[in-house]
Amino acid sequence: MRPARNFQNGPDEAFSSSSSLLSTALAFLCMLGIGGTIFHMLTPGGLLEAIIASAWETHPGVAALTVLGLVAAGRIAKTHLESYDRPNTNAFWYLFQGLGVYFAYRLITMGTL
Repeated sequence: MRPARNFQNGPDEAFSSSSSLLSTALAFLCMLGIGGTIFHMLTPGGLLEAIIASAWETHPGVAALTVLGLVAAGRIAKTHLESYDRPNTNAFWYLFQGLGVYFAYRLITMGTL
């Protein structure tokens, strides 16, 4: 029987398996994907600003309805996702890990997200 991992076993033994390192790398890619997506949505000149600006040019009332629609869609999506037993939550991990690979490539080649 394998001993439990704790502070007495030492940090070298806790991270000695390749699966721990792979899990850490995949979690980092997922965080990079989520962070990069949020960055591109909220940065000046980002996607969210473009959506609201085009609605504002049409009419300020359309812009207000667009913002309300985005907030309502977020709330509906949140409650809809919370109601599932989550059999396919890996799809979100894979999506954001793929985006993390893309943003890591951009970060390495261009120096920015």
